[in-house]
Amino acid sequence: MRFQGLSDRKRLLMLIVLMATVAVTAAGIAMAVLYQAAFEVQRGRLVAVVQNQARLIESIARFNSANTPGGLADIEVILRPVAEAHEKFTGFGETGEFTLARSEGDKMVFLLSHRHHDRNKPQPVPFESTLSEPMRRALKGESGTFVGLDYRGETVLAAYEPVAVLDLGIVAKIDLAEVRAPFIKGGLVSGAGALILIFFGVVLFRRISSPIVANLEGLVDKLEAAQRIARLGNYELDTRNNRVWWSDEVYRIFGLAPERASSTYETFLAAVHPDDRVRVGAAVAQRLEGSEPCALDYRIVWPDGTERIVHSQPELIRDRRGRPVRITGTIQDVTEQKQAEQAIKEGEARLRAIMDTVVDGIVAIDENGMIES
Repeated sequence: MRFQGLSDRKRLLMLIVLMATVAVTAAGIAMAVLYQAAFEVQRGRLVAVVQNQARLIESIARFNSANTPGGLADIEVILRPVAEAHEKFTGFGETGEFTLARSEGDKMVFLLSHRHHDRNKPQPVPFESTLSEPMRRALKGESGTFVGLDYRGETVLAAYEPVAVLDLGIVAKIDLAEVRAPFIKGGLVSGAGALILIFFGVVLFRRISSPIVANLEGLVDKLEAAQRIARLGNYELDTRNNRVWWSDEVYRIFGLAPERASSTYETFLAAVHPDDRVRVGAAVAQRLEGSEPCALDYRIVWPDGTERIVHSQPELIRDRRGRPVRITGTIQDVTEQKQAEQAIKEGEARLRAIMDTVVDGIVAIDENGMIES
């Protein structure tokens, strides 16, 4: 029944952590969804560009073949306009570029200058290397998209396409880190903003709620004080889960420590006097079956063997269908009251016995001096 289990600082910290977790999780999910959408858009764009470039090179090759005596001209001649256009092309984004290569023996030889290192003299990459996987697939005649290492060893999002007429491969790629960067930045900024808002929100909430919590705690303290004075506690039995909840005073009435005793029906029944256990168990069973509960007096035994008498006033709670779901009620230690009642009864009995004796010994003398019994 206590709110004071945690200090104000711990409660505030738990609230901040909980709200921050929810905010960061929501922001993370939103960023992930947006990133996936942007990823798909970028992948579709790369596919369209690489396919257009491949078809363009194939068209140039076919045109050159149709207008060159003796058939297809040297590949350098065909690719010269492509290379000249590529020299003036600065790429897309910070890291995006096109690469064109052919297979020579066991190597992939790049035909266009790179945007990054070794741009003037692109170095060949062994065909069986773990690098430049998109180009290797293109030279095998495959087309599609891939996330993996390029010729630099950087993880990229790439679209690859074969240039069938010339047995070449073309790749359009961009570093995956560049695709992710705005979303990581956006996630960090939104997360930081959310944390700031959460902090001020929690502080404001604490200022508003502290008087309410203090008032509730005061009421709880007063209720517990009243229960201690009256030796009256309340309980609740969950009939579905067979769990019992006791107020602190009920534990005191049963001579148990709240932090050591388990709140179960078995714990309760074990504390009932053996001679009253069957009667109490039967009464509880009748209530669980739906019969209306009635007040019950019975004895309990403390762990040290002390016997006490308690008065239980239960109430049956039903669900919307009328089925019993729990029993709630009060338990009061009436040991002194019962002892006082027993003492009064015994005193009355002794008084009646004395009165009967006195009445039997009373005599009366009439006016003639005669004795009347």
